Amino acid sequence: MRNNGEKRSRKRRIRRLWVAVGALAVTAIGTGGLLAKYRTDRIQEAEMISAQFHMTSDYLEEDGKNIDNTDAVYDITDWSSGFDILLYNYEKENLALIAADEIQYDVSITSNGTISNGTDGWGYTDSGDGHLNQSQNRISETLHIIPGQQAETGDRVTVTVTTTAPFKKVLKATFIAKDSNLPKYTIKDQADGTVLLTIKTEAYSGQVTIRWNKDDFDPDSNNPLMKTWKDSTQMSSIPVEKNSTYTLLFFKNTAADVSETSGSGTDISL
Repeated sequence: MRNNGEKRSRKRRIRRLWVAVGALAVTAIGTGGLLAKYRTDRIQEAEMISAQFHMTSDYLEEDGKNIDNTDAVYDITDWSSGFDILLYNYEKENLALIAADEIQYDVSITSNGTISNGTDGWGYTDSGDGHLNQSQNRISETLHIIPGQQAETGDRVTVTVTTTAPFKKVLKATFIAKDSNLPKYTIKDQADGTVLLTIKTEAYSGQVTIRWNKDDFDPDSNNPLMKTWKDSTQMSSIPVEKNSTYTLLFFKNTAADVSETSGSGTDISL
């Protein structure tokens, strides 16, 4: 009986030993994978430095992280007319390091908006591609971003630039809308067959676009701001000054009540 007990005990010890060996093997494999990735990243970094590959931006950061490892996130007070991002062919932390070759890249945004490039003269929806010319001097390229949504407080858009040649590098940042400079508006049913649109411009000056359905509304042509508006156009714009209030009246062509609506932005739909 004692011999049988010793055999069982020895078998249990052997099984535990194999489990431990297996765990060590899995750990080694996992660690090896991490070390391999680290080594690959370091090799590519060395190759990029050796080939004098340099590309940075005024807002976009590598993998969306600042130098202190915080997220690259910025507030934009008004993106109704868009905002600009600069791409550089040099290291912004060391201006002497300039790219030796032309750099090709893809750019995308998360809001179904438009991207335009002043240097190449192109414009794209959602995404596009471009290049930074080879130069011995420091040069930059401007991306003009117009998000495809009416800006409201808290709206976010992420812009990503990925270089495709001669090496791959990802620069990105997230932008958050703040409405301090956007006009605010209310749409209210007057219960007398009309709807009143009130616009308070806050610190904004520029154009405000109003859209309506001709089957539901007719613009008040007695208003000097609306005298040239036609029912059939269903869209028009007015110039506004900052810190001003504008009231625009529409006659209803429907008996249905219009729900009161409030918002902010430069593109308003009744």
